[in-house]
Amino acid sequence: MDKYSFTGRRRSILPGPLRFVCSFCSYSSDKKTDVQVHERTHTGERPFHCHLCPRKFSHKSNLTKHLRCHSGEKPFRCPICSKGLSRKLDLERHMNAHMSAPYLT
Repeated sequence: MDKYSFTGRRRSILPGPLRFVCSFCSYSSDKKTDVQVHERTHTGERPFHCHLCPRKFSHKSNLTKHLRCHSGEKPFRCPICSKGLSRKLDLERHMNAHMSAPYLT
C-alpha cells in the first residue's frame, strides 16, 4: 500500500485517520454518515417522510421536530411563565423576550 490511497469515498493519507469525502465538493469527515447527510444538500434527497402530511426531510431530527406540530407535544417549558414550546430554539427566543423591555420593570 502506498502513502496515498483513494477507494471510493474513503481517502486516507497514512498514518492519519481515515477520511470520507463528499462526491460533489471538498467536504470531508471521519464519519461516513456525516458525509452521506451532507451530500443530501447537493442531491436534494429527503428520505424522511411525514406519515401525516406530504412534508419530507433530509434529516431525521427535522422530521421528529415536525411531528410535534401534529401531536401538539411541547417538551420545552419556560421556567418563568410555564409556557410550553415545541422547539428548543423557540424557547430560547421566548426567554429573550422575558429579558427585554417591557418585561423588565
